[in-house]
Amino acid sequence: MIATTEDLVNHTDGGEGQSGFRFSKESKRQMSLVRMGRQIHNAESRLKISFAQRGERGNGAKLSKKNAFSILEMRREGATFQAIADRYGISLQAAANLIHGKSWPDLDRPNFNDIKINGRWRSGHVKIPLEQRPGIIAEFKQRNVTMTQLAAKYDVSVATISLIINLKRRMI
Repeated sequence: MIATTEDLVNHTDGGEGQSGFRFSKESKRQMSLVRMGRQIHNAESRLKISFAQRGERGNGAKLSKKNAFSILEMRREGATFQAIADRYGISLQAAANLIHGKSWPDLDRPNFNDIKINGRWRSGHVKIPLEQRPGIIAEFKQRNVTMTQLAAKYDVSVATISLIINLKRRMI
């Protein structure tokens, strides 16, 4: 402001120290050597800072612990991620991160295995237990049955059977 206004006078243009001063290359080199290899925080202090910024104490936190519990309860009752995000003014990804434990990891999460939303099982519900999956894979590989027939037999979608056969959900 001082540099652009004719009536104001100051010793410098404002904020950059002595007007027009430039460090020599040797001075810059020496300052660089002094700073080189210096760690501002060690691993322990970085961990303390990380824990101090979690949950509602974080710089960009939009939710309180009470809200986080309410979100988990809404999800347990069958609310969609979008409905939760809209209600609390957070992004869809933030809602998913909270529900899946990527954010607010210290909260006790309810079991989401029995959530049915719009007639479909959601959030990790496994309709076919791990013990049955090798049998399904073997049955399909023997070419005795199609994916459609397996889907009808186990009352799941063809996509679920496809994922199991292609080993993508074998370990869920």
